[in-house]
Amino acid sequence: MRERETNRGSVLLLTLLMTGLISMLAMSFTSSARLQLSVGGDLRNEVHADLAVQSGLEFAQRQLLLDPDWAGTGADGVTLPRGGHFTVSAARSGEEHLLSVDAGGPAGSGAARVAATLRVDGGNSTADKALVFMGRELSMENVHINGDFILADKLGVVMDWKHNAEGGTWVPGGPATIEPFTLSWMTLNDTLIKYTDTVYVNGAQEQKISAKVYMPSWDLNDYLGSAPGRIVLNTGGLYENQNFQDTVVFHLAPGEQLTLRKCRFLGGIVVYCERTADLRAPARNQV
Repeated sequence: MRERETNRGSVLLLTLLMTGLISMLAMSFTSSARLQLSVGGDLRNEVHADLAVQSGLEFAQRQLLLDPDWAGTGADGVTLPRGGHFTVSAARSGEEHLLSVDAGGPAGSGAARVAATLRVDGGNSTADKALVFMGRELSMENVHINGDFILADKLGVVMDWKHNAEGGTWVPGGPATIEPFTLSWMTLNDTLIKYTDTVYVNGAQEQKISAKVYMPSWDLNDYLGSAPGRIVLNTGGLYENQNFQDTVVFHLAPGEQLTLRKCRFLGGIVVYCERTADLRAPARNQV
């Protein structure tokens, strides 16, 4: 009888020990699960904040392309459709734009910050246009343009780039008068962007805008060096019936004239001028 009671006591003690071990394991698993959930939540918030800060940087770049004097979002910032937000402060220093982007995930979770220095050519994204004309008089015949063409055919729509000690800035510019533009037998693959109702090529291909067009800042000195895919020509005169696969750079003497007839420039063409040149002054070269 005493032996049976001893056995029962041993079984009870073993059961209590097993129960205690299971409880400890359960508590450990619960703590580990909570830790994993917390880590997962932190990672999710970190991803949300990182995506928000990238959105803020992309938003700032697009705003600066439209307005080179854009000063940021203000204190309210921008709220993203699926939660999260960002604020951008922008300060201009010469040709450069100093950006600071602060962002967070949904409901204020997570945080991220990025600082960047951008050099932006503002306006109607002139960098990706095949041709931008901002002058007074234009006559083109039998020309094939493979891309968009901006034609500033109205006074007061051009902002000129002026170099100064701080780098440069855009000022109201453009020609003082505009002569009638003549575009004859032109083939245009994309869109003619203009400011008046005049039809130049094909009304279906022409788009009227009102936003000002900004003259890009320029520094053509790098084009004078040799590089793959580039040809530097130091003489003007007549070039006729020639096809060029590479980018052609004409480095002409001031006053030298360049005449092109039935030539194809598949890699583009650059006519050099000094960085400090005033493009509203009398022509350095005639093409």
